[in-house]
Amino acid sequence: MANLNESLSHLYQKAKSHPLQCPHVKQVAAVPIWNEMMTVMDVYPVVRWVHMALVATSGALFVVRGVSVMRGAAWPMTPVVRRTSVLIDSALLGAAVTLLYILQLNPFAVGWLTTKIVFLLLYIVLGTFALKRARNPGVRLWCFLASVLCLGFMVTVARAHHPLGIFAGL
Repeated sequence: MANLNESLSHLYQKAKSHPLQCPHVKQVAAVPIWNEMMTVMDVYPVVRWVHMALVATSGALFVVRGVSVMRGAAWPMTPVVRRTSVLIDSALLGAAVTLLYILQLNPFAVGWLTTKIVFLLLYIVLGTFALKRARNPGVRLWCFLASVLCLGFMVTVARAHHPLGIFAGL
């Protein structure tokens, strides 16, 4: 238990040393966590890191599953793999909602977040066709490639904090 408290204390100190500078952030009340007073904003760096790690994990799993489905493998559609994917994506959604809460952002009032949501929905639809719904292998391939492009574009939108993502500088 002492090891856990030391780890959490270290994580708290690390998160506290990276203050967020964001004009959209409002002050929030202090909440007792880990026997110390922290604001909700103090956990932002940790939640942001978890969100990014889950994006990478979810994307990598989708790409591996998609390539395997294209090659005719059955394992990507087994219940264990599908449930793992749902679990990762649910945690990802939870981290995203937590970030919206911490930053007090309305995703439909901030252009780049709206763009991410639109491309997320497109990614989901294309991904379901790529993995199982499309009957023709050619359509599956095109849906898979388009969904991977959507995922990549969402990452550039998030990094640039601009609705045009990688194309913002053009």
